[in-house]
Amino acid sequence: MGQACELFDVTPARVRAELKAREAGPEPMMNLVTAWDCASEAERAEAIQGIGVSIVWDVIASIIK
Repeated sequence: MGQACELFDVTPARVRAELKAREAGPEPMMNLVTAWDCASEAERAEAIQGIGVSIVWDVIASIIK
């Protein structure tokens, strides 16, 4: 780890903190946001159909009230 820290100019503490955070796993919301951002338009449409269009509309309506 010492060599990697020198090479990338980071402290071992920062590397340990990052590894600990990755071990804990990403927040479920970030997984959803990342998946949405990476999805094509067709994949997004398929996801909305899988969730249920009425459910998606209900959420949108609750946000814009």
